Amino acid sequence: GVTCGYVTPSFMRKLLPFRFPWHMCILSAEPADGLFIPGMKCYNTYASTEGGCLLSVYELPEAMSPAPVGRSYSDVKVLIMDDDRKEVSPGEVGEICFRTPYVRGYLHHPENLSDQQENGAYHTCETAKTGLRSDGLFHTGDAGKIRPDGNMVVLGRIDEMFKIRGYRIEPDEVANAVTKVSGLSRVVIRGFVFRSISAIIAFYTDDIAIDPVSLIDSLRSEIPEYMIPTNYIRLKEFPLLGSGKADKLNMLPPEGSWDRFKKTVTAELPVIDKGRTATIYDMGDGIALKQFVSSVPYRTAWEELTYIRIAHSAGLPVPDAYDITRSDDGYGILMDKLSGTNLEKMIREQPEERLTLIDRFAEAVKELHRYDMSDNGLPDAADISLSVCDRLDGSFCTDNERKLIRAVFECIPHAGTFIHGDCHPGNAMSDGGNLQFFDLTFTGKGNPVFDLIAMYSHYVFLPSFVTDEEYETENGMKKAEAGALYDRFLDTYYSGNNNIDLPIVKEWITGIHAARICLASVIIPGVFTDEMLAEAKRRAVIFSAEHCGNKSAPFTMPV
Repeated sequence: GVTCGYVTPSFMRKLLPFRFPWHMCILSAEPADGLFIPGMKCYNTYASTEGGCLLSVYELPEAMSPAPVGRSYSDVKVLIMDDDRKEVSPGEVGEICFRTPYVRGYLHHPENLSDQQENGAYHTCETAKTGLRSDGLFHTGDAGKIRPDGNMVVLGRIDEMFKIRGYRIEPDEVANAVTKVSGLSRVVIRGFVFRSISAIIAFYTDDIAIDPVSLIDSLRSEIPEYMIPTNYIRLKEFPLLGSGKADKLNMLPPEGSWDRFKKTVTAELPVIDKGRTATIYDMGDGIALKQFVSSVPYRTAWEELTYIRIAHSAGLPVPDAYDITRSDDGYGILMDKLSGTNLEKMIREQPEERLTLIDRFAEAVKELHRYDMSDNGLPDAADISLSVCDRLDGSFCTDNERKLIRAVFECIPHAGTFIHGDCHPGNAMSDGGNLQFFDLTFTGKGNPVFDLIAMYSHYVFLPSFVTDEEYETENGMKKAEAGALYDRFLDTYYSGNNNIDLPIVKEWITGIHAARICLASVIIPGVFTDEMLAEAKRRAVIFSAEHCGNKSAPFTMPV
């Protein structure tokens, strides 16, 4: 029977665990990182059709990442060259080139290329043009370096490399770092770049649960921040070319090829909307970018991406979201662009329609609260709030104040209702008779009061920190009119519910809102002013002392 084979690493991985009686395997054509078969001699090699033979050979003593391909021998010469076609020092990255007496060019092609042809063929040895140069060196288009022990490591295709912020990123170097800290057997890295926006995606096939936030923290000790993948996508299996190599070009992000964004020709991306923590840009071709301010951490972006996907899958009127991006300004999320007009803009510009628009919004929020998300994986808003209470800084509040703020959230009845988390007209789009919601940074499940406090914040609390003139200039209405819209919203939201005492509801909304704003000092630092935070703390402490001593709310929010 068969006792040895000359195969690609992808072929061997498909056969793991390997149960065939092979004595030896020769691996070639792609990285063999992490691949080793105990009891079998495994030779990792570097070869090229144009070489006429194996150019280097390395016997793997164990699974290695990156797996060396050995060194050149006899009359084959392998060199690492820079862009100026000069040999680099050991440890430096360059293009793998070789010279061999066995192949002198292609049939019916000139032996030496002119400068014009040479430049056109540079780094394109997989095209019909030869990679042979006038100096007798064949330029492979592969990137590599020589280790201190003299053995060569292949770092991938030069044309698969990409630049972010001017830094050249080698996908295999990133993949090696990810496999080292994650326990994954193999990772394929692809980079997608559009202007200053980038996404690095790690594709893998292992049936392992990945926590991107923890993984990124671990990677910071291995590679620079700009090289760390922003997204991790599990595939059932890697797509393969006819040659058995991984078909990397068909590993794409969920939104598809970024070539679609090249249709956007404006110097600056058009702004769709702007809030306190993020700006939404039109990327073109039906895709929007929510770009967070630089103080927002990766965890926040990743959590919102996860929450949007859960809500969208459950049928809620929210956009689908795809992956996390990185730019000089911080992290972002690519998502579907919502059609229509921002509801807050309509309220500002159509004073005669304000009450009708607020009524529509209240009914849409009531509809959101009919979704039961008990088993959908969304976080519990009350539990999250309680955990954040424990992280309130001593410079912000005393231990006793922290306990009082915590008691507010302990008083809120639990529920599995979907909550938006920042539910006001500025985060809704009107398209005909339909409303769609966006900005799901604080989305979860819980008592609907977590959405009602956002309306209080939007139309009562925040306006109280500016003058009437400033507010009217910015919003096209007086502060008293804004307060009236808040009252109208609650009237419509609770219409038909005769068991609700609105004055008591408003008192509790005000107190819970104050406690929630206190948490912003931890969750979104810098968004609220010190004056706002101090006032929120004062109100929360007073409210808690008066109402939360028995840790049971005097009313039940309708769920």
